[in-house]
Amino acid sequence: MNEYEIKLREVFAWCMACGWTIVDLHLLFNHIKNVVHYRRLWTDADTPETTALAAWGRDDAIVDLHQFMRARCFPDSIRMAVIWLYNHTP
Repeated sequence: MNEYEIKLREVFAWCMACGWTIVDLHLLFNHIKNVVHYRRLWTDADTPETTALAAWGRDDAIVDLHQFMRARCFPDSIRMAVIWLYNHTP
């Protein structure tokens, strides 16, 4: 098992231990997906305008995800695993 799978399982196991529903999981993974999506747009941007727009979207998505984690009382270890996941998702 690689590090990506370990982090993903760690996050998922914590969610299951908290009794999360499929809706809760969808919200979490959608927030993570948004960060990854805007990071990809930022990486692939080819003009200053598209770079700025993608960076703005990425930064907003990161703030939204962190607010979600704070509201759901994520422990630091799980927050770090989520951050690692969105930074290492290709």
